[in-house]
Amino acid sequence: SQSRFVEEYLGRFPLVQTTALHLQRAKLKMSVAVFFLLALFLGSAAFLVLQYHVNHFVAFVGAILIMGIPFGYLNFRNKRYLKKFEECFPDAIVSLSSSMRVGHGIETSIATVAETAVYPLNVEFEAIGAELKLGIPLSQALKNFYGRIPLPEVKIMATGIALHQELGGNLSEVLDNLENPWSLAFLPDS
Repeated sequence: SQSRFVEEYLGRFPLVQTTALHLQRAKLKMSVAVFFLLALFLGSAAFLVLQYHVNHFVAFVGAILIMGIPFGYLNFRNKRYLKKFEECFPDAIVSLSSSMRVGHGIETSIATVAETAVYPLNVEFEAIGAELKLGIPLSQALKNFYGRIPLPEVKIMATGIALHQELGGNLSEVLDNLENPWSLAFLPDS
């Protein structure tokens, strides 16, 4: 119960929320509290060792730098995850569009991408599908998706699907245009 209280208290801070998301993307099976304790332990150990070899100010600076190593590693893993996602994202758009073209609904199309896509696309589309199964509205699930993957392409896709849900129309055409955004620039003016 004390651990739950600490996690709820820590969950109020943006750094903690961001770190939790990065830990999830990096597939590191540890809580945010454990991660922060690890960084604090590394910094403290570095200070204790360095203070015998250099003055206290330099030892403190060194300890801060060493304490940043887990955060640097986490940042590296997060950037690598987002880069891999961004490289594969056009394939997800193609798969969604193809599934919609053959008559599947958006939920079925999302499930298809979750089943057939490569990592990390499958993980993120599984999360969308899980939220939909829990009864979360599609628009909110797409907002959550953009919250996890803050890329402009994801925001455009989420906005396009949300607009389609409100206004109707041919979603596969919208997704085809998202797949190749440069095609929009060369359409003749009507």
